[in-house]
Amino acid sequence: MAAKLALLMVTNWPWTLFGIMPTNKALMATGLEDADTQSRALIVKWNKLHSVRTLLGGLAILFRFRQQVRTEITIAFAGQVSRAPSFSSDGHARLTNIGSQYLGMFYNTVEMLVESDLPSR
Repeated sequence: MAAKLALLMVTNWPWTLFGIMPTNKALMATGLEDADTQSRALIVKWNKLHSVRTLLGGLAILFRFRQQVRTEITIAFAGQVSRAPSFSSDGHARLTNIGSQYLGMFYNTVEMLVESDLPSR
């Protein structure tokens, strides 16, 4: 599992350098007065290329979350053996806490990104 996570995280680097950077350079080299339909096509292409980066990052986060939840479930059910396990109050509390932590991290990250992308006045 750790190898898949590492592969997903590292794959973003060559994709950015060899897949997205040439389009970035072409867009950055275009002046505002030279923008035309070709510039629009480059922006659409960049959007599609960048969605691959976003997907890879999202998959890495999901793999990590899945790994963490499996670990916490193992801890929560340690010592309990049954065919259809049910959460003890402690196990449920641990999983709820993990979900709250990840949700809090997500909101903090979104807040940080929104604030950093706003132009200064």
